[in-house]
Amino acid sequence: NKKIRVGIIGPCPTPYGGVTRVIANHLENWEPEDMECFLIPIRVPAQPQPPPGAVFINYREYPGSMPLPVHRFIPYFLKFPVSKPGILTQFYKYNCALAKVIQDYKLDLLYAHHTDITGLSAILQARLHGIPCVIVSYGQTWLVTKTDRRFRRMAEFVLKNASWVISTSEHCKRGGIQLGADPGRY
Repeated sequence: NKKIRVGIIGPCPTPYGGVTRVIANHLENWEPEDMECFLIPIRVPAQPQPPPGAVFINYREYPGSMPLPVHRFIPYFLKFPVSKPGILTQFYKYNCALAKVIQDYKLDLLYAHHTDITGLSAILQARLHGIPCVIVSYGQTWLVTKTDRRFRRMAEFVLKNASWVISTSEHCKRGGIQLGADPGRY
């Protein structure tokens, strides 16, 4: 039996990322003999505390990266809200390092915790490497605040292109389907 190698693209491990607690809950339900999990967050705190059961990978300190042609990123850059150029640069650097991690660890699946930049990275990498991705969608994605509405293009693109989408409630599921997620992949 081959273990499934899962790359978890979470926003940030604790102490700064409460989402990591949700990821830790998932890890408790995944049998360690069936899965190997690698947490590759886009934001890395000074003293990360990754959840038990996941190998933590700091992409900033990872040896090497996979230089990806900038033109491959243009469709993804177009999904960003109007933003600072530094955010696009960080997205590019993160994805060049993430591509190398996926290749080196031979990941079978990507699990992205949000329909924002982490989900966009999962879609990009899934296409580059020919592997599936699971996206977790939450209520804030349904664009109830002015800040969240800025991410509509990104959320719609991520939800339409994910291999599978999971939600934490019926409310979130309805919102995901309204933004274009395929109900057959929920």
